[in-house]
Amino acid sequence: NQMDDDVLDLMAQRDVHLVPTLAIYRQLYHDNKIDPDLLERRHWTPTMHDSLFKKAHARHIVMGIGSDAVFDEMRLYPGLYFSEMKHFVELGMTPMEAISAATRNGAVILGEADRLGTIVPGKLADLQVVDQDPLQSFDGLGRPSLVMVGGKIHLFERSQ
Repeated sequence: NQMDDDVLDLMAQRDVHLVPTLAIYRQLYHDNKIDPDLLERRHWTPTMHDSLFKKAHARHIVMGIGSDAVFDEMRLYPGLYFSEMKHFVELGMTPMEAISAATRNGAVILGEADRLGTIVPGKLADLQVVDQDPLQSFDGLGRPSLVMVGGKIHLFERSQ
């Protein structure tokens, strides 16, 4: 979370990836759950995390969507995941870049890009079909009308 420009430059040069976990940090700041030592001695702030993201994005460092949310914070899923995508867009990514961070980049980071992360013949794919265009808003994510997992289709009826 605290990286000098030279570290980010090295990450970019060596193709080191980053999962910034912005949404959980924003929640922890909101709930006053950040370790006081990080706030006082290391001078952590929400702006610090946002700045790191912007610097990494400017260097074209591959970033993925993820979270360090554990224990109590598990109650925040799956919304936390979609909030992370929204934060990526707020900080300068296009909606398509944020979707790619959640899909393709995740597979790249895991070393599984040859098997996962994009919809192409021969790759495994679990799909969420939503009624809204995710390039316009991520609000429909997590409320699918159809999900395909392991080749099995699951339909959902939603009340209006």
